[in-house]
Amino acid sequence: MESAPRPPSPPTFRSRVKRYTEDTRNVAAWLRQTALNCGYAASTASPSVESCNGKKAEYLIKTSEFIPMAEAIAAHKPQPTIPQDVLATISRAIRLRRRETRYVKLFGAKCRQSQFGDSTHTHFTEKVLGKVRDVLRPIVQPTAPEPQATTAPSLSEKLASFFGSETDEAENISDEPFNNLTPVDIDFDDVEVEDEFFLAIDAFMEDVFVMRQYVEYIWTMYKESVLENNVCSLLTNTAIDVVRLAENEFAKLIKRPKRFPEDKFPVWTLPALLFYKRTPTLEERFTYEEFSGLMPIKLLRKDVEDQSDFALFSVFSGLKWYLYTTPEQGPCTLDPARFKQSEISWHPHLPRVVEMCQMMQWQADIQFSPEFEGFPDGVAEDEIARGVRHMTKYREIPIWVQFAAQTYIDIQDVLDNIMDAPLKELHKWVATCSYRLNEFLSDNARLRTWDLTLHEQFTKLTGSLSKSQQSLEL
Repeated sequence: MESAPRPPSPPTFRSRVKRYTEDTRNVAAWLRQTALNCGYAASTASPSVESCNGKKAEYLIKTSEFIPMAEAIAAHKPQPTIPQDVLATISRAIRLRRRETRYVKLFGAKCRQSQFGDSTHTHFTEKVLGKVRDVLRPIVQPTAPEPQATTAPSLSEKLASFFGSETDEAENISDEPFNNLTPVDIDFDDVEVEDEFFLAIDAFMEDVFVMRQYVEYIWTMYKESVLENNVCSLLTNTAIDVVRLAENEFAKLIKRPKRFPEDKFPVWTLPALLFYKRTPTLEERFTYEEFSGLMPIKLLRKDVEDQSDFALFSVFSGLKWYLYTTPEQGPCTLDPARFKQSEISWHPHLPRVVEMCQMMQWQADIQFSPEFEGFPDGVAEDEIARGVRHMTKYREIPIWVQFAAQTYIDIQDVLDNIMDAPLKELHKWVATCSYRLNEFLSDNARLRTWDLTLHEQFTKLTGSLSKSQQSLEL
C-alpha cells in the first residue's frame, strides 16, 4: 500500500535583498581589513547606520575604494591568502542582481523569463564588484570541487532546490572569512543609490513572484487530488503571512534616494514605482506620486499587460478602485460590471478583484438576518479576508494585501472549472463528522449518566455541525 504523499514544506521567503546587503557589506569589510593589512590607507569616515546583523557600522567605504583595495591586496608581496568563499560571495552578490528566474528553467512559466529584461546590470555589481572579482581571482585559494549528483531530480526535489538557497561557484558558501570583522557601510553616490533602490525592489518582487509559484503549485496538487483542501488553505495563509513579515523587513533594509522619501512613498507603493520606472510611456501621462498613490487611474489592458503581472499592478489598480469607492463607514458602491464593458479594454483582473473585495468585506462585516438565527455567528477569517479588512480600515494597500489578492486570482485560475470543489469537500467532511458523532452518541447512550458535562459538549458540537451543514446547503 502506497503511503500518502508528503505535503511540500511551508513557504519560506528567500529575501535576496537581505542576502545581497549582507554579502556586499561583508565583502566591503573584508576588503578594508585585508587591504589595511597590506598597507592600504583606507577611509576613516564613520556612518550613522547599523549593519544587517544589528551592529553599528564603524566605517563608511565609498564604492570608488573597492577596486584600489583589491589591487592593493593582489599586488602585495607576499600575497595574502584569499579564501574561495570570498570570491564565491562576490559572485553571489553579482548574480543576485542579474535576476535570472530559476523557475523558468525548472518548470517553465507563463510570463517572460525576465519581466523587465533578460538581465539587469548595475554599475556597482558589474563595474565594481565584477572588477574586484577579476583582480582577486588569480590569487584565490583553490578548493576541491564537490561531487555532483548524477540522478535526475524528482519534482519534489526540483521544488526544494527552487525554494532553497541558491548555489554559485561554491555549493555552500561559508561566512567564516567575514567573522570578527569591523562592521562597515557602503557609501553609494546619488546615481548608484537610485540604481540600487530600484534593483532592490526588483529582487524583492522576484521573491514575491516565487511565492506566487509556490501557491499555484500546491493548488495544482490539490486539483490533481494529491493534497487536501485544508492543507492548501493553511499553506496559502502561511505564504501570505510570510510575505507580510518579509515586507516589514524589506522596509527596514532598503536604502532610499532623496526623491523617494518614505513619507511620500511608503513601502507598499514601491512595486508600482518599479512598474512605472520600467514603462517609459507612463512618464508622459503620470508623475511618480500620481501613479503610485491611492487615487485610481484609468489604465487599460494594453498599458499594463505582461509587465504588470510581475509588479502586481493589475490587482493593485483594482484594489485602489475598490478603496476609492468604499467610504470609511459604509459599503462599496463600485459595480464590477463597470470593468466588463466591451467598448473599454480594462484589464480582466479588475472586476475579479472588486468582486473578491466585496465578498471578503461582507464576510468581515456580516450580521446575520433573523432567518439565520441559531447559525454560527461568525465566519472564519483567512488572510485574504484579513487583507481586505486591513485595507479598508487603514486606507493603505500593503504589498502583502496585493499578494493576497493576486493569490486569490491565481487559485481561481488553477482550479478553473472545479472552483466549487473545496466547498463540496467541506460539505462532505462536515456531513461525515456529523454522522460519526451522532453514531457515537447513539452507541454510547449511557454517556449522559457517566459524564453529563461531556455529553452536553458532544450534543452542542453535534448541533453546531448540523447548523454548519445546513448553511453549506443554502
